[in-house]
Amino acid sequence: MATYFFRTSKLSRAQDRSAPFAAAYRAGEKVRDDLRRETYNYSYRQDVVHKEILLPSTLAGATPEWARNRERLWNTAEAAEKQRNSVVAREYLVQLPHELSAEGRRTLAQSLAREIAERHRVAVDLAVHLPRARGDSRNHHAHLLVTTREATATGLGRKSDFEVNKEERFKRGLGDGRTELLELRKRWETLANEALKAEAVAVRIDARTLVAQGIERRPQAHLPNAIYELERIGIRTAYGDKIRKSDEVVMPQGLRGDEAAHDSIRARQQRAAENWLRYREQEKSRSKGKELQRDGAARGHSDETRAKERQPADRDLAE
Repeated sequence: MATYFFRTSKLSRAQDRSAPFAAAYRAGEKVRDDLRRETYNYSYRQDVVHKEILLPSTLAGATPEWARNRERLWNTAEAAEKQRNSVVAREYLVQLPHELSAEGRRTLAQSLAREIAERHRVAVDLAVHLPRARGDSRNHHAHLLVTTREATATGLGRKSDFEVNKEERFKRGLGDGRTELLELRKRWETLANEALKAEAVAVRIDARTLVAQGIERRPQAHLPNAIYELERIGIRTAYGDKIRKSDEVVMPQGLRGDEAAHDSIRARQQRAAENWLRYREQEKSRSKGKELQRDGAARGHSDETRAKERQPADRDLAE
């Protein structure tokens, strides 16, 4: 069976996340961030094999230039939000079946991006990546960076259906947001399996949990982002090793499908979060202890130095 991976996350100012930075990094381009007055240059990246911005069909005739330009698009997204904790963009990260051809993977990623653009009337910035040189050679994946506001001919309009609260969804005649996410996860399964079938590949992906599939195998460990980023650049962490050895596996973010397994997954996530916080506090305590030791040693040295400096004067007075 091929690997199923579908995760969504928010780019929020509360977390100091920048949409122009995310776009530059994922597309492998140089992008100016007008709000932060910084320029991010990732044009050296060699693993970005496809990138494009997809818009809803309602803009087919208008083709607004601002939305076709990556830098203008994400600076427009930043400018549209006024609050300090605004969610500026949403990202969907999907693993593309390595069993597919390069063309098949690109077409599959485009299909998902196009459906999201149509369904929510948003702009979708798609980037397809090759596996990293030092990583798993099967890890072909795609990043879909999505505006949280609807794309119009003149700019970004109201918040998209997926981003509004329950009350606003009710006013718009929409169902539960969680159900919609589950449907999108299921839709990704369908799209990927159709692509595999079209290329006569026998394997399939499944959005359900291993428990729901009747597979007696431990899920793969999922590292917290801070730990992942450290290990990605070659810094081995004790907490990462602990997760890999522990039975309390951190599950991938997002919903995993069937209701029966959802509570169990949430419990595991909660335990993992508690373990992570406990580990972080322990590290802070250890760091603070080392600082106190250094300060104590420094104070001792200073006192000793001052005592030595006073000795000649004391002797002079005695004489």
